[in-house]
Amino acid sequence: MVTSTRTPGQIKSIQKATKARKQSGNRKASAATGYVEAGESFSMEGFIERLGTTRSGVSEMRRRGLVVRKDGGRVRVLGADYLKYLASLPVAGLDEDS
Repeated sequence: MVTSTRTPGQIKSIQKATKARKQSGNRKASAATGYVEAGESFSMEGFIERLGTTRSGVSEMRRRGLVVRKDGGRVRVLGADYLKYLASLPVAGLDEDS
């Protein structure tokens, strides 16, 4: 038998958070436009909000070839680099899920 290392309070908090996320949906995705122009420059937070993704989502994009730039202590994403990244992705077939 496996015992939980979480306290009853932690379990209740996790259940409450899960219920709230299910009811409200993905706030970031619902507020995102996803529209990026080549001449734009984004902070990491701005890029995440515009696309409606997460930091881990951007990390995955970086592993697949998205270029980000370091400006002093800040990380920036250029719209042109994001569009190049999109163009480098495989073309989806008509019968694939969207």
